[in-house]
Amino acid sequence: MQLSKFRAQFVELSGRDDLANAPSDAIGILEFKKRADFFIQAASKWCDDNVDIDRKVTHFQYDLASSGFKLLVPDAKVISKVYAQYSLDNIIELKEKSYAWLRDNYKKKLSQLTNSKPAYWTKGVADPGPTQFALTAANYTDDYTYEYGDTIFSDTTTPGTVGRYRTTSLLILPPVDQTFTISVVGEFYAKVLFENTDTNLWTELHPELLMKACLRELEGFYRNTEGRKDWEDFLASDKMGIEFNKAAQEAENVNQMEG
Repeated sequence: MQLSKFRAQFVELSGRDDLANAPSDAIGILEFKKRADFFIQAASKWCDDNVDIDRKVTHFQYDLASSGFKLLVPDAKVISKVYAQYSLDNIIELKEKSYAWLRDNYKKKLSQLTNSKPAYWTKGVADPGPTQFALTAANYTDDYTYEYGDTIFSDTTTPGTVGRYRTTSLLILPPVDQTFTISVVGEFYAKVLFENTDTNLWTELHPELLMKACLRELEGFYRNTEGRKDWEDFLASDKMGIEFNKAAQEAENVNQMEG
């Protein structure tokens, strides 16, 4: 179901015609097209965080060029595995290490390390401190000269994201000695619904669940505690059914493996 149709149904079910109005300029980080969109985005994120479903496990791929060691992954929630592939039949599963371990074992500036086949990954410490938020890739040398390799600067962008805080920085070490296709496998937040024609996992697969979550968010923001609890009770049965189906599928897979 497209956002425009979902929004119209939400407005009708909530009885809040004012939610169909456009907000004033620059309301919210996304500058929502309609006031209802704020609650729809909040509900979609609630579903991401609270409903366990197979289809949330996906992957993000990126071609990391020679000498590269930083990968910016949009909308990552949980990263399970990272793979590096450099030919059709050569795939390396990278080992996860802590940031402290990598810094203890790679003493040089990251940009000065010797290129090789990648072996490890970790989440980078991506953001500079608040007083240095304005630094860009062009001006960092004035105040930020020692190490910059794992930093997300204010002018850093990643396709498909809205703002720097939707991006997770990964370090891939040692720096690659040729172009590698990096595959990040895990759970990702559903697509942000912005354009009227947009859809995501929840509007397509479980629109009724998302609708109930929207109405829960609406009650919660207006401090109607009992109303919010009523919607949570209603959501619980849908959530239980979805998660039961996933558990049944996992049990079937285990039985097949055991023969």
